[in-house]
Amino acid sequence: MKKQIAILTFYFAHNYGAMLQAYALKRHLELLGNTVNIIPYFPSYLKQGYSINPFLKGISIKRRIYNMISYLKRYKQAEKFEEFKKNLILMKEFSERDDLIKFLKPYDVLICGSDQIWNEKIASESEIYFGAGMDITKISYAASLGTKELSEIQRRNVKKYLSEFLSVSVREETGRKLIKEYIPDVQVVCDPVFLLPPNDWEEIECRMTIQKKYVLLYLLEDNKLLYEYGKKYSQENNLEIYEIHPTRGIHHCEIKQLNNIGPTEFLYLVRNAEAICTNSFHAVAFSIIFEKKLIHIPNSNSPERSLFLLEKVGNKVIKDDLNKFPIYEFKEKNVMFNKFVEDSKQFIKDFIFEISN
Repeated sequence: MKKQIAILTFYFAHNYGAMLQAYALKRHLELLGNTVNIIPYFPSYLKQGYSINPFLKGISIKRRIYNMISYLKRYKQAEKFEEFKKNLILMKEFSERDDLIKFLKPYDVLICGSDQIWNEKIASESEIYFGAGMDITKISYAASLGTKELSEIQRRNVKKYLSEFLSVSVREETGRKLIKEYIPDVQVVCDPVFLLPPNDWEEIECRMTIQKKYVLLYLLEDNKLLYEYGKKYSQENNLEIYEIHPTRGIHHCEIKQLNNIGPTEFLYLVRNAEAICTNSFHAVAFSIIFEKKLIHIPNSNSPERSLFLLEKVGNKVIKDDLNKFPIYEFKEKNVMFNKFVEDSKQFIKDFIFEISN
């Protein structure tokens, strides 16, 4: 039976993975015959961090100055993200809990996830992403805590609110271990981007004109060693190297930075690269989807996310003895990873069946 499903996630972040995972979960649920909307909830404390508007109310003086200096450099790329976001949410955004509660009235189920919605460093002390005060059937799909150890705030929210969920799933094994004391029945599922086949992603990509073969460098946090690995790999294989960043906040002067790269351009660049050099979780994920060579050192803030994913896919490392850096290859995904994705799809089908009976 078709269901009315609302998704609570970080759809608004000017981050390739955040927007694409939101799109993927919505699209997968729609393909199963449901009516699906992403809740246009954009809390004020997060809006201040993502806006490039130097005159936005409530931002710090430091942020205001930075936005003024960087506005001309960033606004065209920011528009690419806003354009993609308009296709994700069809309603006016709001930032108040009361508006969120009203929004949920016609829906059958609330899905919390995916992405790091339970990461205190991002969502602050917010209980909303744990479904607090929402009188509706609740599910979590691939929610991430983004940590190796629960903070007191996370522990409180897990204990107080997750027992109200019909089903709980997380994206990493570390997350399952952290909350199993309070919620024994927790399933680890794949990130939503794996729910769609490669050709579905190819259909929405924005084609670009790039003449030469290239390595794509994408660093969410600066890493000199990873940068040197990417540069060396491109030189030894006679490849160009191009750099991208969602906010254009990291740029190595020796490398050409591609500008105005939104989520759909990102898909094209990953799919057509000879190799990806990154510490981004979702760049790793799309390297797996498009079967690209990958040079990777995990992000220091939450390395367990990509390490768990690489372990699941088989961790196929080709050690280059001369250069001493690992290259991953994904020409064939192992049987266990394919089963992992199928089990994740079954998790979704099971909860839809359960709320239909």
